[in-house]
Amino acid sequence: DEEGALEGRFLAPLRRARADFQGFFALCEELVDPEELARGGGGGGGLPRVRPAFDPVLRSLHDRIAGAERDMEAARCQAAAALRVDKGRVRLEGLGSGGGGPHGPHLRVTKKDAPLLPRLRAAGLAAEVLARQRSGALFATPA
Repeated sequence: DEEGALEGRFLAPLRRARADFQGFFALCEELVDPEELARGGGGGGGLPRVRPAFDPVLRSLHDRIAGAERDMEAARCQAAAALRVDKGRVRLEGLGSGGGGPHGPHLRVTKKDAPLLPRLRAAGLAAEVLARQRSGALFATPA
């Protein structure tokens, strides 16, 4: 009857724990955003981000954020074209969890390219210089 004792004392609790863990794992797969995990990120504090499709409100917010990011990327490309520089020289900053500090999301050019900013107005873009720093100039275009 050693098998019965072994079964009751060790094997049955292990099977229950394994079944519980499989249920927990299935819930994690449903809830956690695999695309965000694949990028090596997550939400703030290193925690995984909830899959946007999990909730209609999250889906709506995710779509709005994605649209805003596309618009900001388009503004970056437009500013680079107006400045007549490669788009890699115009950086989009302030999108992360820090939010860009006091300036919010903004564009930045290096100190070398900062004198080109008047070209934005000449191209019809009403850009506002937010700050001039040793590393360059921060600016924003109207929404």
